[in-house]
Amino acid sequence: MIYAQKLKREDFDLRVLVASRKLIDDKIFRQTPEVQLQMLKTWLVAASEAENVPVPILSICEHEAHGNGVYHRDTQSITLKKVSLVTLFHEFRHHVDCVKRGRSTEDSARGWSVSLFFITSPSMYKKAVENRRLFYV
Repeated sequence: MIYAQKLKREDFDLRVLVASRKLIDDKIFRQTPEVQLQMLKTWLVAASEAENVPVPILSICEHEAHGNGVYHRDTQSITLKKVSLVTLFHEFRHHVDCVKRGRSTEDSARGWSVSLFFITSPSMYKKAVENRRLFYV
């Protein structure tokens, strides 16, 4: 399965697509850590409203995250090791699935996050694949 093609543009709420593209257009990776965190939190608010789920708590802590990030179901919180759009999207999908379905799978989180990243910025997706920064394509 190619995760980038699992979902199509029409499978996403327009608010999620707009908020995701805004992160890239506003050059999130060129911002200070404080601004980056605020941008990610703003994305979480928009995405949570679109998905009709509570906004999860977000933190960035390189020492607490498992892998590149983790979703803590008991506290409805996301911890990222560093700023990563794919990881944020992935952990957010775990949040949505847990809230709406009571459980989440890696396949669901991978498909949603990688498809969203590909749709949001095909050029950044291609570069991430070429530089081996994506574990699942």
